Amino acid sequence: MPPSLFVEVLPRLGCGNAAITGPDVELEDIKVRDNTVVVGDNRIRMPVNYQFDDILTGLQREDNVISFRMKFKHNERFPVLIENSENGIYNREKIFAVRPRLTKGQLYNIVCKCGKVIGSICPDRILPLPSLGWRSHGLEWFCCVKHSAWEVPKESQGRDILYNAFSVSIKDSNILQAACAFQLCDLKTRIVMVKCLVCERDLGDMDEHGMASLWSHNIAFSAVSPDTTGTDHDQVLCDPNVRSASDCFKRVIRAYVREKIEKMPKFVIRNRKGDGYLMWAFDSNLTVLTGDQEAGIKDSGVMKILFKTVGQEDQGENIDTLFLSDELYEAGVEDMEQSTNSLPQSFRFINGYQCAYIFK
Repeated sequence: MPPSLFVEVLPRLGCGNAAITGPDVELEDIKVRDNTVVVGDNRIRMPVNYQFDDILTGLQREDNVISFRMKFKHNERFPVLIENSENGIYNREKIFAVRPRLTKGQLYNIVCKCGKVIGSICPDRILPLPSLGWRSHGLEWFCCVKHSAWEVPKESQGRDILYNAFSVSIKDSNILQAACAFQLCDLKTRIVMVKCLVCERDLGDMDEHGMASLWSHNIAFSAVSPDTTGTDHDQVLCDPNVRSASDCFKRVIRAYVREKIEKMPKFVIRNRKGDGYLMWAFDSNLTVLTGDQEAGIKDSGVMKILFKTVGQEDQGENIDTLFLSDELYEAGVEDMEQSTNSLPQSFRFINGYQCAYIFK
């Protein structure tokens, strides 16, 4: 098996943290020439816009992994990494919420993933939700969007569909009471869980205003024919890019970090039982290079997340909590654990936190 290369690109520091993984690799075997890492007889070529000096620092070995730091060359290519006006490292990631492909005035059944019809709606308006918590932060939201082209839902009407990057919100009058169960999860937060009575899937939450926020991957809309048969047509997904709990979890995290003023926000995720992880968005706009000589090197945009378990009493003040369904929570934690385990050993832990990358 050829040695593999992992590089965490750090433009602000003008360097890359690298690791070579492979059997029988010696420290003296590793050399760097421009965009090529030489490991004995192997030559691993990075994309040409990554040019490094030939001086390596911090060389150390742990089992079959050698880690080191490479310094960028200061040439005409290097500024592209740090001064791109549209995609620069200081710009926030743009999370685009996809508008559900629904038609105003058309009657739709709302369908659970198991196929059970849990409600119906004939939308008058289909509007984007500008933030994760537009009700609790209404003033901030109004200040941000009052000069925009958005139609502002000052108070949602019974036939509105509101959407964001990971959920859709509708009034409870559109949900069939006989098709769903409503369960109070926490007396303190007053979160009411909406469950499908057929498959017992956790569909989302109901707030005190009667707004049901349903996870995008768990429901779809099916147009109802105007004829007497009321035949359903092909289902319309809330967002074709959000098909699984894993997809939805990534959208929740990326959307939350995108909205925060802090560059490195800390927050907590919790499931219905109260289990939690303290999350630290260490770098929301990072590039990593991965691959080997045979497969080639791929550069990917990622969010670097540090995480560790946290008790209900250890959260601290002024740290937001994102309440997730058990399904989202378990999928997200599994993804992060897998990401940690896929990293070279020297990259897996930082100051008591596990390290994971959420790919964009």
